[in-house]
Amino acid sequence: MPTSKQSVAKERTGGSSGKKAAAVNAKKDKKIAEKIKPSDDELKNAVCEILKEVDFNTATFTDILKLLAKKFDVDLAPRKAGIKLMIQEELTKLADAEDDEEEEEEEEEEAAEGEEDGKRKAVKV
Repeated sequence: MPTSKQSVAKERTGGSSGKKAAAVNAKKDKKIAEKIKPSDDELKNAVCEILKEVDFNTATFTDILKLLAKKFDVDLAPRKAGIKLMIQEELTKLADAEDDEEEEEEEEEEAAEGEEDGKRKAVKV
């Protein structure tokens, strides 16, 4: 038979430990959901958007991480390493695309110069 102290304790805690366990489980589920949110695809898309807007001369990894955290309203510190890799991959893609564009422009200029030289030779004849 419970003593009066035990009865008072049960009244204060809500009468059973089942409710307390459910509350703890709900908090754990929320933390797990926060860890999953945002998905890698959502992060990658957000990284691409941010990289289009930032000044590469002044922006740091920490700046980008803060912008991502603000966008998703979640602490991304536990995922910092993965996000850093995403940013590096996207920067590499951007640099490769820029190099490809420069090569295409150079090839077009060389082709145009070759056509001009061909026209000059034809005129001299």
